[in-house]
Amino acid sequence: MKVRQGFVSNSSSTSYVIALTRDFIPSDKSLSKFIDDAEDYHTNKKMSVEEAKEYITEWDKKGMVHMVMSEGQGFIGGICNCDYPDCLQIRHRLDYGLNYTLTKAHYVAKVNYETCNGCGVCVQRCQFGALKLEVTTQKASIDQFRCFGCGVCQTGCPRGSIELLERMSLPALREVW
Repeated sequence: MKVRQGFVSNSSSTSYVIALTRDFIPSDKSLSKFIDDAEDYHTNKKMSVEEAKEYITEWDKKGMVHMVMSEGQGFIGGICNCDYPDCLQIRHRLDYGLNYTLTKAHYVAKVNYETCNGCGVCVQRCQFGALKLEVTTQKASIDQFRCFGCGVCQTGCPRGSIELLERMSLPALREVW
């Protein structure tokens, strides 16, 4: 089975990870019913904060978007590692315009055109359609209004040609969430 999503929740100095191991949910069952019925659907593993960071780094290498899930005022319930089209929050935001389901990060990506070689790895990894390869320059170009600031393009760039800027430092993007 191929692991598709992971969940990390933090509790003081310990993190817990649940990795979903099915590629599909049968259409005749709800997600909660399916999880209740399938022992091998998830695995619980208690791990240290360092192990959790390594786990998230592995998902990052695969190009997954890390989303903080909040449970109440100021409490982080977990970090979900998702991709489009599997993630409902990303789909609701991109496909249906339900902006409240997923908030953009406090950062936006920017390409360093001096070092970009136009390999296109960042374009392939972007879950939000914010990147494209410019035909005339053969360099990556980022639509910062579409960028969610997740950093998946940055961590995948083999030349380190993408940096994350604070959204608030760019006047036109201060209110684009």
